[in-house]
Amino acid sequence: MALLYTAAALASFLVGLLLGLLGYPGPHVLPWFMIAVAVVASVHGLPWGLLASALAASALALFPQFSGVALALLLLSALLAHQVGKSLRRAHRRARSLARVERLLASALEALPQAEDREALLKSLPERLFALGERGHVGVWVPQG
Repeated sequence: MALLYTAAALASFLVGLLLGLLGYPGPHVLPWFMIAVAVVASVHGLPWGLLASALAASALALFPQFSGVALALLLLSALLAHQVGKSLRRAHRRARSLARVERLLASALEALPQAEDREALLKSLPERLFALGERGHVGVWVPQG
């Protein structure tokens, strides 16, 4: 999947370069470089995004409309895209973890009707909940009385 995003970033960079060589003004060229920088920073991290920003700035320096504002916008797009990508990756990891826990709890709940009696259920719960405790602690509380 990262290859697809890298290809999109490269295509965006090349479109920006082509538009600049064809003489289009800065407002038509800069966004393509910003897209390329943002994609690289989001997928590969901030250091690569800053490197892409420097590469885009050096490409923009070839054209007369280059300014310090363009460099600031490139750096800002790298920083913002990195933060968004980091947040999305964290949310995805959390969603996968929650889905895993949900599957384990569902399998343990499916065992409830299959248990012949309370003792059989309590004996089967530790093995059913074992995978939940791989990264922490799982206990079964049995009320007295």
